[in-house]
Amino acid sequence: MQYYQELLSASFSKGGFDSHYYQALKRGEDLLTIDQELMLDEKKEKAVLEHAEDEKKFRFEFASAMVKLSNLNVLVESEGNWNDALVMA
Repeated sequence: MQYYQELLSASFSKGGFDSHYYQALKRGEDLLTIDQELMLDEKKEKAVLEHAEDEKKFRFEFASAMVKLSNLNVLVESEGNWNDALVMA
């Protein structure tokens, strides 16, 4: 619970979104097993460390990923209600 409080305070104290998640992973403050597993693979560990140490790189790569996702025409609001899709299946 303390991790979540720190994450929220760090994110909002600066007034925005940052690489706090990667910095926490670097310090060994993992949330879930899957988070811990990021540090077991050399390639993924390198990416975690780069994002923890280079805020500009993190922001650029995050923005690039969001642009790619937006180009997928993801359904939103009532069109993207996956609960209705499950009920219909």
